[in-house]
Amino acid sequence: MKKILTNRTIFLVFIVSFLLAAVFHAVFFQTSRARITVVIDAEIKSKMRFYWADETAAFTEGCSTGFHFEKGKGTYHTQIGDLSKIGVLRFDPAETEGAICIKRIRIAQPGFAPIDFKTRKDFAGFVPIHQIEHRAFTEKGFCVVSGGIDPHMQTPLSGRPSRFHLIKDAAVVFFSITGLAVIFAFFGLFGVWAVCRTAAVLPEAVHSQSRLFHVVFWTVLLVRTLFILTYPLNVSGDGKTYYLMLQEWKGNLALAGGYPFFFGPWTALFNAITVFHPDIFSDALARDYFLLIFQHAADFFAMVLVFLLLRHRFGGKAALVWMAIYGLNPFVLGNMSTTRPEWFQSALFQIGLATGYAGFRSDTIGGKIGFYMASALVFSLGFLSKYNLLPLGSVWFIILFLDPANRRLKLKISAAGVCCTILLVGGYLAAFHQPSTGTWALTHDKSWILIKKIRWFTKSPKLDKVDGVNVKRFKLLTYLLLRHGWPKFHAPTLYSRIDAVSPEIRNSFREKYGYILHADLATLERLFEKHPEARDFYWDQLIISYYMGLKESDRLGTRIFFEAIQSQPLAYLRNMLAGTAKSAVLFKPNNFPLNRNLGWSALSPPQGISFSEDDPEDLSWGFYRVPMRADRRIQYADPVCWRPGVDFFSVLSHPFYPLVPLAWFLFLVEVISSLRHRLKTGSYPEHFPVFLSVGLLTIGFIVWSSMIYRFRPDKELILTLPVLSFFCALGFARIIAFFKPNRERL
Repeated sequence: MKKILTNRTIFLVFIVSFLLAAVFHAVFFQTSRARITVVIDAEIKSKMRFYWADETAAFTEGCSTGFHFEKGKGTYHTQIGDLSKIGVLRFDPAETEGAICIKRIRIAQPGFAPIDFKTRKDFAGFVPIHQIEHRAFTEKGFCVVSGGIDPHMQTPLSGRPSRFHLIKDAAVVFFSITGLAVIFAFFGLFGVWAVCRTAAVLPEAVHSQSRLFHVVFWTVLLVRTLFILTYPLNVSGDGKTYYLMLQEWKGNLALAGGYPFFFGPWTALFNAITVFHPDIFSDALARDYFLLIFQHAADFFAMVLVFLLLRHRFGGKAALVWMAIYGLNPFVLGNMSTTRPEWFQSALFQIGLATGYAGFRSDTIGGKIGFYMASALVFSLGFLSKYNLLPLGSVWFIILFLDPANRRLKLKISAAGVCCTILLVGGYLAAFHQPSTGTWALTHDKSWILIKKIRWFTKSPKLDKVDGVNVKRFKLLTYLLLRHGWPKFHAPTLYSRIDAVSPEIRNSFREKYGYILHADLATLERLFEKHPEARDFYWDQLIISYYMGLKESDRLGTRIFFEAIQSQPLAYLRNMLAGTAKSAVLFKPNNFPLNRNLGWSALSPPQGISFSEDDPEDLSWGFYRVPMRADRRIQYADPVCWRPGVDFFSVLSHPFYPLVPLAWFLFLVEVISSLRHRLKTGSYPEHFPVFLSVGLLTIGFIVWSSMIYRFRPDKELILTLPVLSFFCALGFARIIAFFKPNRERL
C-alpha cells in the first residue's frame, strides 16, 4: 500500500503547526502586556477601571481597561499595557457610591518581576485624587469608600526587567507553544491523511470532486478557525456547573458526567503549567481557549470520519454537500464552543457510526472486532455524557445485524462490545462518579424534570388538575417542610453528592414527616383537615430533595408523573406530539453566540451585540471585551470577541435558519421518491434501508425526548444536526445529479 504520510509531509505539517501555535499564543496570551489580578470584597455592584500612562500622567481612554464586579468576594483579571512603557497607574475602584475592599492587586508580565500590592505599606503609595471619601487598611485589605461616580487614585508604577523571570517565562512560553503545536499537528496530519485518502478512493472520472473536496475541506477548517478566534468559551446555563465539574473532575447527580470525565484530565494537564507561571496561564482566557481548541478539533475529527463514511456509502456529491452544510453551520460551531455536553454527544454519535461502519466493511476478523469494540466504547461514552443517547445506541446493534458476517462471529463481537461497555461504565463509576457523589446511582434528577413536565402538559402550575394519592403526599410534604424554611442551598450544590445535606438534618425530618411518603388516603385526608391551605399549595420539589433525600424525592416525583399521565392521557399525548412537531419546523438557537441584530426577535439585543450601544472595550487587532449583562443567555468567563468575526458569522447564520424544516421536507421527498422507484422497478434503491432507518431512529429519539422534557427538546436537537444535515445533503446532491446527469449519480 502506498504510504500516504511521507517524512516531508510530517515535517511541513509540524513547521506550520509551530507557526500557528506561535501566532495563537501571541494573539490570546499577549505576553507583551501586563496582566492584573484583583482580589476584592465589595458591598456594591459596579465596574473597576485602570488607566496607565508614562511619567507625564496623561491618561486617555485608549490606555484603559476594566471589568464589572459583583457584590461579595471575587477574583478578577484584566490586562494593561507594556510595563516598560508605564510610569503611572490610575485606579478607579468603582463607578458609583459605596465601599469596596481590595485584598490584593498583582501585576505580572513575562520578563518582569511581579508587582504585588498586599500589605499596608504596598497600598500606601496610592494617592487619592478625586471622590475618595475614606481609605484605610483593615483585616479585609485596602478598603475604599467611593463618594461619587468617578472616584480615582494613582500610584507610581515601575516595572523591573528580570533575567531570571525572562528565562523562566521564555521556557514556559516555549513549552506552551510546543504543546499547542503538537495538538495542531495531530489534527493537521489527520486532515492531510483524509485529503489523500479521499483522493485515492475517488474514481478517475471524478477528479473534479477531488479538487472540490480540497476547497470544501480547507474552507471548513478556515471558518472553524475564525470561529475560535471570534468567540471565547460559552459557560451559560448548565455550562457553569459542567465547567466546575470539569475543572474539579467531579460528577453530579443532576447532570451526566461523561463530558467532564473525558476532558477533565486534559484540562488538568494544561493547568499543571500554572505551577511554573500562574501569572500567564491561570488566566481563564488561556485555559479556556485550550479547551475550546480541543473541542473544535474533536468535532472536526468526527466530521471527517463521517465524510469518509458517506463517501463510501452515498457517493461523493452527498458527502461533499454534507461537509459544507455541517462544517460551516454557525449553530453547530456555537454548540461546540460551550461547556455543555450536547456537542460532545453529537461528535461521539458520529464517531460511533463511522467506526461501526468501518467494522461492517472490514474484511478481516481482527479488523471487524477492533472497529466494533471501538464503536461500542464511543457509544458508551456518549451515553455517559447524556443518558438520552440510550435509544440511539441501538444503531450499533442494527449495523451488526446487517453485517454479512456469520452468526458465530457476530456473537463474539456482541460479547466484546458488551465487555467494553461494562469496563468503561464500571471504570467511570468506580474512578470518577462514586468517589465524588457518594453513590453508584447515575442520576437523581428525575423528580426535578418530570414534575416540570407535569405542570406543563396539565396546564396546572399548582398540580391542581392531578388528583392522586402521590400528589396529595407531595402537597402536604412541601407545605409542612416549607414551614422550616427554604433550603440553605439547592441545585447544583444539592445534587453534588448524595449526602450533600448532613445526615442529622435529614434523619430528623424523616422521623417527623417520613410517614407521609407512604401514608394512605385516610391519613392524608386527616392531615388536610388539619392543614386545609395545603390543598391549594405548591412548592418546588427541591425542598423534598433537601430535607428528605434525593432518592425519596425521585421516587415520589416518578409516581406523580405516571399519575398525571393516567389522569390526563390525551393532554400528555397532545403535548408530546406538539413538542415533536415543533422540533421539525423550528430551529431554536440555543447556544448561538453573541452576534449582530439579525432581525430575528430571539437573537436581537440583549442576546445580540451592538458595538455602538453595548459600550465594548476596544482591545488590539479588532478584539473587544463585551459587557456581560445578566439578561443574556450567552455568558463568557472572559468576554473577548473579534469584531470582524462577529460580523461574518452574523451574516453566515442566515442561510441556516430553515435547516430543520428543509431537512424534514427533503426527507419526505426522498421517501416518496424511493416508493415511486419501488412501484416502477419492483425494488427499493440500494441506500433506502439505511436512509429510512436513520430517519425513523431520529424521529423516535425526538419523540422519546418530548415524552419527558417540559419544552420542545431544543438541546436534544443538537444531536440530530448531523442527521438533518445529511437529509439536506442527500436532497441537494440529487438535485445536482438531476441537472448534471453526465456526472456521477448516487
